[in-house]
Amino acid sequence: MDNLDKLTLELFMNKTAYNKYIEKTDPKKHSEYKVFMKKLKKYKERILGITRQYIENKDLRLTLEMDEIFISYAKTCIKYFETKELEQSCCFSKKESGGDDDEDDILFGNIDDPIGGANSDDDYENMDGASVVANI
Repeated sequence: MDNLDKLTLELFMNKTAYNKYIEKTDPKKHSEYKVFMKKLKKYKERILGITRQYIENKDLRLTLEMDEIFISYAKTCIKYFETKELEQSCCFSKKESGGDDDEDDILFGNIDDPIGGANSDDDYENMDGASVVANI
């Protein structure tokens, strides 16, 4: 299987379906994944312990690789949480203000008024080209 097909399957299939597909088409990769999952369960408490140590002790140094990967992991987690908070605050403030639940109106404006507020032909003729393009 070429790399593009493999990437497409990985990105567009849900995880369960992809794992079933790999189990049938690539038994070696599937068995490696099963071994990894067993080790993950076996070392779960140790992994959580190291994570706690990194969070509680900013000067902790275990190995260069682990230090760098933890920082990257922590930054990714923080970015994920901030994004979720932003999504929730946007949705919450929209509902609080009595906003319309129809996102199409927000994204595309009023389709019947493509110029963004020009109500007559005279208004359209008086607008310069840049503002017409910017409003569309």
